[in-house]
Amino acid sequence: MQVGTVVSGVGVLGAVAWVARWATDLDPLLWVGAALLSVVAVAAGAGMVKPVPLRVVVGVCLALLCWSLGAVAGLDGAPVRAGVAGLVLLVVIPVAWERVRPVGPAPAAARDSTRAGRAAGGRRAAPEKRPGSHAR
Repeated sequence: MQVGTVVSGVGVLGAVAWVARWATDLDPLLWVGAALLSVVAVAAGAGMVKPVPLRVVVGVCLALLCWSLGAVAGLDGAPVRAGVAGLVLLVVIPVAWERVRPVGPAPAAARDSTRAGRAAGGRRAAPEKRPGSHAR
């Protein structure tokens, strides 16, 4: 099982908690959903950069940004707002995690095909010259 699948599942559970809070008006569901969605924000932020120490910083900063945006939007005050946000996140999180390409080393198949091409005497393609570029 891939990490992205687990994170996407955690995000869906957090969004479902917010929708359930809208339906039942139980305040603990807001905080359970917020905690689960914070895990998703940290994972998304960590996936944006490559160096490990920077992953921690960016992940935590993205989670804090999401918390502050939620406070500005008033998600803790009105169950309807959190419920609508949960419905939106039910769609956005799985779609976004399917489209995200993680930062890191290339898959083994891509590395092997590149090595095979170079070993066979293949040359790298010249960079594409775009209008306005001064590449020669």
